[in-house]
Amino acid sequence: MPSQNSASFFGKGQDQSSRSLFSCDNRLGRLSYIARSGLLHFLFVGIVSLTVQSMHLINWDSMMLRTSHLSGHPFFMLFGGLLALLIYSYLMTIFMIQRLHDLNQSGWMSLLLLIPMINLFFVIYLLLAPGSSHANNYGSPHRTSAWEKLCAWLIIVLFLISLASSSMRISYMMGTGELESPHQMMRQGMHYF
Repeated sequence: MPSQNSASFFGKGQDQSSRSLFSCDNRLGRLSYIARSGLLHFLFVGIVSLTVQSMHLINWDSMMLRTSHLSGHPFFMLFGGLLALLIYSYLMTIFMIQRLHDLNQSGWMSLLLLIPMINLFFVIYLLLAPGSSHANNYGSPHRTSAWEKLCAWLIIVLFLISLASSSMRISYMMGTGELESPHQMMRQGMHYF
């Protein structure tokens, strides 16, 4: 039975640094996971936003989707959107499996994302749980590079700022009457019953 450090068929052992970034064999620490998944998310949202803008699919005055423009590019929208979504989903799954390997967990645990309410606690676990500091069942730890640390902390700060600004905007809108409070929405919904 070959060990993890034994030579491959061609005579060279696979070094941790020579493994592919998109292989499930790697491990990702917390900051590396946040940086890579955050950058991928921003890239995906940016591509979708540029595509929507270039195809004039949104009326920016009313913030409504222009359904009349959908018929002009059906193949491109269906194929391109599906391809982008598949690539995004694949890479996010790979990053999640690598993070689970850092936690010495099986990649199959990523299926917990499909269970409502448990998926929230699972994502918190992925983001906050410390990984194994030494080699575990999935290899040696990934070394977090400087760009990953900088990017991860930038994403964390931007997330906290956006969370605070969103909550302040919602509370302002509820205070001025532009947005109904949950209590008012429930009271109006009860009129139908």
